Amino acid sequence: MRRGDTNTHRILLAPEVIEQLPAVKAVLEDAALKRLFRYCAGHARLPICHIENVHNGSRDSLTERDPQKNLHVDTFQPTMKFWLYLEDVTDENGPFVFVPGSNRPHRERLKWEYQMSLRAREHADRYTARGSFRVSQEEAERLGVSGPQPFRVKANTLLIANTFGVHARGNAEPGSSRLALWA
Repeated sequence: MRRGDTNTHRILLAPEVIEQLPAVKAVLEDAALKRLFRYCAGHARLPICHIENVHNGSRDSLTERDPQKNLHVDTFQPTMKFWLYLEDVTDENGPFVFVPGSNRPHRERLKWEYQMSLRAREHADRYTARGSFRVSQEEAERLGVSGPQPFRVKANTLLIANTFGVHARGNAEPGSSRLALWA
């Protein structure tokens, strides 16, 4: 998938694929991890998993910016995504960015959500018009307890996020990539 200046390659971890990857199978069948996913997602269905490799930044200056690198919310209700990073994540290869506290439905968040819903359909940003509202830096500061925080982590770090909260794929150096299990 190409979005703006970023190519994302995902391989669906269907049962027949998982059978060929014993290390991945062991991770995804770990009972404690399954309980954690169910708790974070708020339901018993396990997430659909992929191997994800994000290739950052076309060197073509005419290419649009990756819309995933703009602060946004995925939906109007709590959702869970996870990344098990298979390599170190640095500023160079685009850390996950999250606005702490923005996942809580406090008065300011609900007011913002309502106001966005009234004007989203005619919004110039097509992602906002489809319901994945884009968030300005100023709005992000109001919706959370602090501004956006990047998650620079070591390989084998599990990151679970409620993507109802304000988040983004961090900016990255052109030509860099990062590899993860993603769901």
